[in-house]
Amino acid sequence: MRLISIFVLAFIFIGCAPKESHVQPQVIEKIIIKEPIIVEKTVYVEIPKEVCPKIYPCPPCTKTKICKPITIYKEYKKLIIGEIEEVYFPVHHLMLKARIDTGAQTSSMDAQNIVAFERDGKKWVRFEVGKGKKKISIKRPIVKTIKVKRHGEEAQDRYVVNMRLNIASLSHYTEVSLSNRSQYEFPVLIGRNYLQGEVLVDVNLQYTLSPTKEN
Repeated sequence: MRLISIFVLAFIFIGCAPKESHVQPQVIEKIIIKEPIIVEKTVYVEIPKEVCPKIYPCPPCTKTKICKPITIYKEYKKLIIGEIEEVYFPVHHLMLKARIDTGAQTSSMDAQNIVAFERDGKKWVRFEVGKGKKKISIKRPIVKTIKVKRHGEEAQDRYVVNMRLNIASLSHYTEVSLSNRSQYEFPVLIGRNYLQGEVLVDVNLQYTLSPTKEN
């Protein structure tokens, strides 16, 4: 009887004991938040193809037309004289032929029997100009002495004097060197120092105007 009582008590104890819970514990899963992946949009731009310019052949060369020179005549205020003119020496009433040479700086004239002397302490020169009955003797103060050297010859000293010369309508004093020009066709050579930019020389002309007789 005692055994039965123990068994019953044990059964009751077991029934009254708290039942073991069959609820499974909640498992919290680990959530990993990944960074968003940004996908860039690729834009394709079409680049136009480079086109080289078209090369055209050069036109055929043509012969250059050569035009004949045109002679233009203008009215000049300057006096036009020729290559050969008459020169009048109004102080001595002497007429001689002259060659106009724009390449020569100084004028010169033929002079014979040149003799230097002093007058009142100044240097003078006496010389003869002309031929035959037209030969005259002239005395002038010496302005200066220049040296002239020709090819193959020794240098020569030449006296320079002031002379009044008339050519066409021109009339003024100019420096003239004295030299023996007997071997030349023209006894007088007119250089640039007389022309002084007042005259145009046409080498195709000769004896254009008679020289003025003004003194």
